[in-house]
Amino acid sequence: MENPTIQLVINIIAILVGPILAVAVTLWYQHRNQEWFVKFDVFKTLVGNRHRPVSDENVQVLNLIDVVYSNQPRVRELWHEYLEMLGNTSLQNSSGYVMRKQKERELLFEMARSLGFAKNMSVLDLDRIYMPEGLGRQARLMEDTQIEWLRVLKNSHSLGHSCMLTGNAVSQVEGKEVLGHPQDGVQVSSAKRKNHPDIEMATGTASDSGGDMHAALRRA
Repeated sequence: MENPTIQLVINIIAILVGPILAVAVTLWYQHRNQEWFVKFDVFKTLVGNRHRPVSDENVQVLNLIDVVYSNQPRVRELWHEYLEMLGNTSLQNSSGYVMRKQKERELLFEMARSLGFAKNMSVLDLDRIYMPEGLGRQARLMEDTQIEWLRVLKNSHSLGHSCMLTGNAVSQVEGKEVLGHPQDGVQVSSAKRKNHPDIEMATGTASDSGGDMHAALRRA
């Protein structure tokens, strides 16, 4: 015959411990699930951007690997090897590019293995990259446009600086009487020219510079 007191204690313990244990298990599972999704987000970004490895998204998630995969030493080891290769200037050639891609595939496959995907895939699966020709042309066009705009802006800045210097040089001539804009050729009255021969020299120089700048603007 069971002791009623013992049975009562067991029931009380079950009532108290049961909910606490259930909450602890739930919190552990949620944490583990959240950790997996953070790792998967890094992996998904790297795999999805294989057609454009040089992007802000890729750089951001690569810098997260040491933190997100802190309990995966093999992933971190491959990442450090890949990082060293990325910073090695002697690999800036075709053979170096092949070596880097091979190390990248190893890193991605190890990530896939840690996430439980490696059972149904191989390293060769990571070689298949889809890159539409139209998307490649669009990227090249944007790059060429940016380069051309940069060239035009640099030339405009240089010409504007030259115009400003020419205007300042003429304005500093003593006793000047300036008519019009320096870029159109500075005009000084004949009376001032006679009294100040140096104005004649400055005026001629400014006019020549203005003509050169107009020609340069047309070429740009």
